Amino acid sequence: PHDLFSKALRKYAHSAAIADLDALERGGKSWERFLEAFGTTCRDYLPTFVQQSYDVEKTYVNVDKACPLVKALVASCGMQVLESLTDYVYNLIVSRLRIYGRPIISKRDMMAEHEMRLEADRLQRQQYQQQNMFISRNTSASIRKEVSLHTTATDWSSMTQLFVKDLKLYDSYESMYIEGKLLIEPFTPMVGTTTILEDSHGDVILVALYNFLPEGLYGEESVPIASTKIPKGATVRIAAPFMKVFRDGSRGLRIDNPNEISVISSGKANGGSERKLLLEAKNAGNQLVKTQKYLSAIEAYIGGIRAAEVVPTILSNRSQAYAKLGDWGKSLADAAASLTIRPANKKTWDRYHIARKKLLEGGEHNGNESIWIINRLLPFEVDAQASDADIKGRDLLGLKSDGNTAFQAAKYAEAAKLYTSALVSFGETERALLSNWALCCLHSQAHLDAVAVAAASLRICPESKAVVRLALAIFSLGQAEMCVNILEQSDKALFEGSPATKQRDELLNDAKATMKLFQSENKHVSSRELGEHKYLPRWIGNIETFDAGSKGRGVRAAKDLEAGELVLLEHPLASASRESPKKAKESLFTINKMRFEDASHSFLCQAIVLRSQRETVLSNIVDCLFDGTNTRPLTCLDDLMPNLSLSPPFLPTHQDYHPGAKKVEFNSDRIGAIVSTNSHGNRFDLGSNFDVTKGSDASLYPGVSMFNHSASPNCVLGGGSSDCAKVIIKANVKAGEELTICYHPDEDVVRRNWLDK
Repeated sequence: PHDLFSKALRKYAHSAAIADLDALERGGKSWERFLEAFGTTCRDYLPTFVQQSYDVEKTYVNVDKACPLVKALVASCGMQVLESLTDYVYNLIVSRLRIYGRPIISKRDMMAEHEMRLEADRLQRQQYQQQNMFISRNTSASIRKEVSLHTTATDWSSMTQLFVKDLKLYDSYESMYIEGKLLIEPFTPMVGTTTILEDSHGDVILVALYNFLPEGLYGEESVPIASTKIPKGATVRIAAPFMKVFRDGSRGLRIDNPNEISVISSGKANGGSERKLLLEAKNAGNQLVKTQKYLSAIEAYIGGIRAAEVVPTILSNRSQAYAKLGDWGKSLADAAASLTIRPANKKTWDRYHIARKKLLEGGEHNGNESIWIINRLLPFEVDAQASDADIKGRDLLGLKSDGNTAFQAAKYAEAAKLYTSALVSFGETERALLSNWALCCLHSQAHLDAVAVAAASLRICPESKAVVRLALAIFSLGQAEMCVNILEQSDKALFEGSPATKQRDELLNDAKATMKLFQSENKHVSSRELGEHKYLPRWIGNIETFDAGSKGRGVRAAKDLEAGELVLLEHPLASASRESPKKAKESLFTINKMRFEDASHSFLCQAIVLRSQRETVLSNIVDCLFDGTNTRPLTCLDDLMPNLSLSPPFLPTHQDYHPGAKKVEFNSDRIGAIVSTNSHGNRFDLGSNFDVTKGSDASLYPGVSMFNHSASPNCVLGGGSSDCAKVIIKANVKAGEELTICYHPDEDVVRRNWLDK
């Protein structure tokens, strides 16, 4: 009811908000968005203040039903709102609305308010801890900048600059940007990460960023990651700034897409020695791993490993020494390890490309270059070290210098030994940091990155956990035989007394079993033969995608299939979970228009938004998925599921390693639409009712999402002890027949959530 909320705004809101509303075209998009935001604020206040009223004596004085605010709330929420709208609640709402849309305050006052927010947040957390209270976090995503689901890279050169004084509430500035310096360390009280920006005219404005930190990170836990991304003192640019009124009545910029903010300069001096920065990052990441916040830990590890200079230099130098010796395999592996730590070194890139070219000369790789190279090099041979007498009394830099001297004297084997001794003796922090990064990649389903990072760790120094993590990543990508070779041929001494021995044995048994099962392309594999395994590979049976006409894309049988036959094993491309509040003592909800999204959905969207900014393989696969509006071209199943052929050997899938690749940029709206259309939850228990006291998860399986729905499907979708989705044939199917699954047992739910799209 725009007209009713317009009258309420004019009666109760701050005069500055009224002036901004009058400046907009009546009935225009910005005008409507302004009033929708005001109405949302009024509705959001209602349950908050009703909750507060439980602690005071209720007077139940009838409110004036002719009041424009009351009329607007009744029109928006129904007559039942009058039951809760006591004079106490009404007066609280009106008092809060008096400052709605207040002008932007001075720098001094804004900094003082920030200090008050920090103190209030500290006291609130202290109260929660002392009283063992349950924390319910929520954010309204209803009023945001309108965006197109078609996304393009931000072209800063084509934009013009504007300043804080030029901004109007809820107006659109699509071809403009605002630039300024950040005055505070980023602060994440509940959901949005906030900071304060000062432009070149000295004007300041509050900035709130969403989809900025993974896994709902907030409070003290968020500080190391957020400060690494947008530190105090950094100069940033914000594309197409959108100014709105926040819940407390203040004006500020809301950013929902991380690609719309760019750090021009960090403004941060070196915070200490290289060794200190590495240890701080390792410790911060390890703490996050303990709370199972793996994407956040990856952010910490990457931020720390980028500070390393000496170890990647030694790896690059050893790569060149091996090149001089004609050992192109080790040369490539060392160059890749160096680039994984320090991606922007041209000399190392040259060494990587030369080694790769030399390896491929005369090789029968049949177009699968990455798989052929990785299979040829793994497991890595143990590198020879210098004698104890040669390294006695030398530190990391001393050994590096001695290696350089030997190299200049054309003593390449001696140089390689000295470099190896330097890495083994003094590269433990970098090795552990990389190995832990690989562990987090496995938990985050970033298997290609896990291969690169675990391999880099092993090039510094062999270690049992990194061997198992590398083998598991390789196996998850569908290479069972390669996994077996790695585990059986690696140095047995590494596993003597190691806690990784049990996991190695379990993985080896599962890899051997599945390798035997899937070794024949023409064999029908039954789900009974597969049995229950802790570890499973990606696998595609005798099925293929096809154009299903009005239903869009679908999956059909490429050959005759038998009942009980397994046709697909797929790990999630991305997943997120919400633990039971009984365990976590908190929950998170996102209010999006008239729909509630629980934490698992919100976290999955955040994970994909953040990972798509960095990972090319993930972003390319997600770009192939239907968002409920825009049709996508037919894509084969093999290109929808990560595999070793999709990335250069031993390099992460990050944009830094694919400079020539097409960059796909997503906004949060499109990601949300893709997740809503394609994701699965609750471990495939699709018919369960949502219960806030139970944990839930959400996962994105691009291959499974190609199967169309049927109330009488000929396939069944299942899970098991692994996170792999299994698609199994229910009844005999002829070649060419479409394969279907049941999205949900309630057809009304299916039509509302999928078919009507």
